[in-house]
Amino acid sequence: MNMLQINEETCTQCGICATVCSFGLIEIEGDNYPEEVPEADQFCNRCGACVVACPAASVNHLDIPLEQSMLINPGLETNFDQCAQLIKTRRSIRVYGDEPVSREIISRLIDTARYAPTGANQQNVKWLVIYDKEKMKRIREIGADFVLETVKANFPTYAQALHFFNKRREAGYDIFLHGAPAIVCTYGTNQMPAPSTNCIIALSYFDLLANSASLSCCWLGFFTNAANNFNPIKEIVALPPENEVYASMIVGYPRYQYQRIPVRNPADIIWR
Repeated sequence: MNMLQINEETCTQCGICATVCSFGLIEIEGDNYPEEVPEADQFCNRCGACVVACPAASVNHLDIPLEQSMLINPGLETNFDQCAQLIKTRRSIRVYGDEPVSREIISRLIDTARYAPTGANQQNVKWLVIYDKEKMKRIREIGADFVLETVKANFPTYAQALHFFNKRREAGYDIFLHGAPAIVCTYGTNQMPAPSTNCIIALSYFDLLANSASLSCCWLGFFTNAANNFNPIKEIVALPPENEVYASMIVGYPRYQYQRIPVRNPADIIWR
């Protein structure tokens, strides 16, 4: 059975489906309709470009059905200024309110963030969410010591400021999770191609998307390290064998709202 089905009644033979196929698995010759090459099923990465690019809705893919491919709503497109403000106002938040984040909201954000690009459309990013209050409490308790010991052993510049960390901790401040109610991680197996890149891109999409739910995030490299190397936290994370966490961030409702966009260094660009 062919992987592609072409509706010859509506196909205009424009050749767009063949042009957008990154592997060149679709051919159109002369007055013929598009056809897949003999090895198409083996090499197709199921990106769906041939289906969603066809202006006549004449291409159907067995694994990316036309009827399940949503139409784009032009009324929802964002302009440059809207996108620019979203990116520029994104902050790393380290002071959160007491309101918990619901499982439903996090699920909705992840369901959209899973559309982030992955190398060769592998779609191999897996998600871990920790939001159970007792687990978060335990992570806070053991994580603070992990942070201080890690800084002391591996970051000599920051180690000189450890007394500031200890002072905040003694004052009751959560120096590990910053009072956030949940942790969101992306993970996978180290056998999959480009696991770190795919996981970081996916979580970056989640980070920006969180703004739509009035949430804020902060990347948490210390937790990523602990989830893979610190046994007390590894036991809480409890990933399947052969898997590791590649990116982590805390998420919650920010206690304060920022009013301005801070100055940043100019872009360092080389033009050729």
